[in-house]
Amino acid sequence: MRLGDVAPPDRSVQAGLPRSIRLGTDLADFVEELQRERPELELTLNGGICSLEEIEETRAKGLEVMVGRWAVQQPWAFADESARARGRGAILQDYLAYARRELQEHREDHLSILADPLRNLFAGVKKSGEYRRVLSEALSSSPREGGWDRFQTAFATALSHLPESAFE
Repeated sequence: MRLGDVAPPDRSVQAGLPRSIRLGTDLADFVEELQRERPELELTLNGGICSLEEIEETRAKGLEVMVGRWAVQQPWAFADESARARGRGAILQDYLAYARRELQEHREDHLSILADPLRNLFAGVKKSGEYRRVLSEALSSSPREGGWDRFQTAFATALSHLPESAFE
């Protein structure tokens, strides 16, 4: 993303910015330069971060980082050593036990919303697109009907499309 893409239409807003900050610079460069020239500001870089290394590099420059889409699209990238040692299969089992309690105790009844945290758990794994498609199709119509039995069946069907190595 470039600063020019997000520049406010009202030029008076930009009038208070340091002269050295120009439209058309890379957004990360813009934020870094703004931090140098206005150290009293607390700045957070949001967007364009796609690796743990980029987070570390950005934070080393004194900026905070917010990851949104990347965290949703590839949650396994944030798995710590303990989670990786247990594997995605164990994380899945823990979440399914949680989902079962939520449904049985009537704290949540929207199956699609309950499934959201697991949609991208297998991102990057062979046939993960098929898993997501099958899961979405199974839960999209009448998402509040069927409870745990429907939820469990939808996951069993979707997970059957993944290779065994996906659960390690």
